[in-house]
Amino acid sequence: MDLLNKMNKPFKGHKGFTLTEMMVVAAIIAIMIIIATPNIITWLPKMRVNSCTSELASEMQLARMSAVRENNNYVISFDEANNTYTIIDDDNNNNVEDVGGETVRTINIPNSCFGIGYGNTVNPPGVLSENPIKNISYTNDRVIFKSRGTINEGGAVYLIPTDDIASGRQDRMRAVDRKSVV
Repeated sequence: MDLLNKMNKPFKGHKGFTLTEMMVVAAIIAIMIIIATPNIITWLPKMRVNSCTSELASEMQLARMSAVRENNNYVISFDEANNTYTIIDDDNNNNVEDVGGETVRTINIPNSCFGIGYGNTVNPPGVLSENPIKNISYTNDRVIFKSRGTINEGGAVYLIPTDDIASGRQDRMRAVDRKSVV
């Protein structure tokens, strides 16, 4: 009987949340999510292009280190048409991929970096020219890392969110150049 009396008594001295308080907190959280969502959506393409740029710079640094370690050239060949780049272990130092396979790996940019492609740059303000700057400014769209860790020439690869290519927006475009690698 004692147990039954304890169960039927109201909980005196115990405090908790009322349904009204919980609904107010839920409403505040919902409002914060509504306010934050547009900002997050705006940041995502920039974060993706930054991540992809870092990934490409890392791949280029790895190719450079491999060239030094193996004492032969490594070539990164960029294919704008297919949005890919291929890393080649050039054992015979002829700067091309030979039959028999020296390919270390091929990276498809849209697969590894969702919504990112090669940039579509125009001349910087104040530069008068009818020709846009190339998306990949290395000769023959390839960069060659020599066995001493040097790079064959200056150049850059531009990456941009694919939505920005159609709209002409360029403020989120990023470049990977020899300074990013060396």
